Order: sequence, then C-alpha cells, then structure tokens
Amino acid sequence: GWRGLVKGIIGRGIRKMEQVYGVRREDLIVAVGPHIRDCCYKVGRDTLELIKERYDLSAVFNSKRGTLDLLGLLLADLHREGVRREKIDVLDHCTACDRESFFSYRRDERTGRHLSFIKLL
Repeated sequence: GWRGLVKGIIGRGIRKMEQVYGVRREDLIVAVGPHIRDCCYKVGRDTLELIKERYDLSAVFNSKRGTLDLLGLLLADLHREGVRREKIDVLDHCTACDRESFFSYRRDERTGRHLSFIKLL
C-alpha cells in the first residue's frame, strides 16, 4: 500500500535481494497484480501530505475525483530503482470495481486474502 511505498519498500526490497541473493536489478522482471486503482482509491489530505514528501502529486493524484494512483507510486519507485518499463507487467484489474473476483476492504469494510510472491529464476 501507500504506506510501504512512502517508506521505500521497493528500494529496500531490491537492495535486500541484491545483497542476499546476488540479484541484479537490471535483470528484475516485475508483475503487478490486481489492486485498488485510481478510479476508486479516494484519499484524504493527511495521506497526501505524507505522499507529497516522496512523490510528485500532480502525477499521481486526481484532484477532481480525490483519487490516488497507487500504481503510479509503484512505477515511480521501480523506475527510480532502475527497473525498465518493458520489464514491468501490470494486470489491469481494480479490486474495488470487480466485486465478483476480488476482496476490497475499502468497498466492503471486510476482507479476505490476496497472494503476493517473489520468485528467483
């Protein structure tokens, strides 16, 4: 989520993989799974205050709708860490829009489980 991104989890994770497993960042292939998209991710001013310290709000916040582009935050960090765009694959699903396929706490105020993983080839 945005809290982990603001705390630099992408860079920290990449550096850890380099140190522990000898992974080279230029070899990383990233797949981004379903998540709440900017069509549904409304955030308040307090959240924006924390985000603007690390990101350009004009690129990730839609002021007319009051929504945040979480994917934009993630892509900014991946690019900052040297991951090339052509090595990033994004599944174009919004967990809040698709009631049949995904849980969404923001939509339903209850949740289930989603799966994330990292694989070394």
